[in-house]
Amino acid sequence: MAATTLLAPGTSAADSAEITVPEGSSAVIFMTGTNNEYVAAGEILILIKRADATFSVSGYRLLGEKGLTDATIPGPCVFKVRRRQQSSDATAAGCDQA
Repeated sequence: MAATTLLAPGTSAADSAEITVPEGSSAVIFMTGTNNEYVAAGEILILIKRADATFSVSGYRLLGEKGLTDATIPGPCVFKVRRRQQSSDATAAGCDQA
């Protein structure tokens, strides 16, 4: 099964669509770069949907350059990923789900 792009690599601020993970399943998400196996820099926040339908930043956070570049999100939950605005000289960072 091929990966699904949640956020295409870039440097501008962006949020993915909401992803639902059913009970008994999990979502493996990982950072991506542009035409490169190595993500040199960047940050992807993982936000979990709360009971009141708002999102909170979770303890999961993907960081390039010697940081955590993948995470497994257990269900049941709804989450989305967020890239904050990066500096103009930053490496483009995105996120896929396996």
